[in-house]
Amino acid sequence: MTYKIAIVRPDGTPVDLKFYNSQEVGLAKGLMKLGVSVDVYVAGAEECVEESEISFLNGVTVRLFRVPFFKVPEIDHAIYPKLFKLLKNNQYDLIQVNEESEINNYLVSRMAKKINVPVIIYQGMYKQIDGRIRAFFQYFFDKLILPSFKKNVVLAACKTTRAEKHLQAKGFKNTTVIPVGLDEGPFLENESLERNWKNECGIPDGKHILLYVGILENRRNIHFLLDLVKELGSDKYHLLIAGKGPIQESIENRIKAENLQNVSMLGRIEQKYLPSLYGISDLFMLASNYEIYGMVVLEAMFHGVPLCSTRTAGPEDLIINNEDGLLFDDLSIKSWVTSIKDVIDNGKLLEMSKRSKEKVKNSLTWDGVAKKYYQEIILNYCTKS
Repeated sequence: MTYKIAIVRPDGTPVDLKFYNSQEVGLAKGLMKLGVSVDVYVAGAEECVEESEISFLNGVTVRLFRVPFFKVPEIDHAIYPKLFKLLKNNQYDLIQVNEESEINNYLVSRMAKKINVPVIIYQGMYKQIDGRIRAFFQYFFDKLILPSFKKNVVLAACKTTRAEKHLQAKGFKNTTVIPVGLDEGPFLENESLERNWKNECGIPDGKHILLYVGILENRRNIHFLLDLVKELGSDKYHLLIAGKGPIQESIENRIKAENLQNVSMLGRIEQKYLPSLYGISDLFMLASNYEIYGMVVLEAMFHGVPLCSTRTAGPEDLIINNEDGLLFDDLSIKSWVTSIKDVIDNGKLLEMSKRSKEKVKNSLTWDGVAKKYYQEIILNYCTKS
């Protein structure tokens, strides 16, 4: 029996698949191999709906729909007016929405209830929304809308144990943990696509390379990474920073002002060049205050680059401290420097790298996660079952 489901990404951010390893598309491709057709709905930059076929296998498809949207001022929630007709017309056996606190997800669940299509949520957030206005909205959403939303949802699948505890505290009774997976395809296709990063950045042989890939924003504590690499010393360590974001200028200004010659800014890197970048790196740095999961964590581990991270939800579930990565309780320069030097100087890096790579390949690719999703969700909740 074949099934057809929809996955709705509600955050109002247009997706560029050249730079972004989409969780929704990755899961869809994994389910396609199990005979499930999946339509993925994301924010579109145009005024009309754009449809494209991403994958096709034995009559089963993965399609991407880029849908026009507008954002509600102050709370930054995206609403997709044309989405509801698309969901009705395509006759799905199940609809997945992401996160419990989005207005658009509640509207989808209400519509789906009327046409007797089950809805699940896939939850990553594990804290209440910050900011006075958004927190005020969240309070009233939880009081007035969430009770109905919970009734419309048949299951809350959670990316991490912290996310599951967050939803259970809000009264969701039927929950399970379905981890995020990695889509290997883009990386396997581009393994041989080399760039001489060391030559481009002027890094001499023998230096240990620390890597950060992601948005340059305050919650990622990039300035802490600059403090860290200063303390580690320019004779043995070099920090590569790949990405763009709101604090990019302040980082660049500091590098120039302090003459940090063991730091290189790479800008935003296309996925096809990431394998060669991971290939020269020793440790991946993620000093975030808050991290729902961290796709870059899986990417780094897949390429055998162990993680150094604060204890946020994703890394806490993924990493066994001192075995396949390093977890830190806070941003203590002393503890980070001591642990990194211990891994490098005492020959622990090779074994840690091997364990990181094996963990992702054995249990955290989308093919593996899709099998769990199929068994726990498709077979139990699709309308044809």
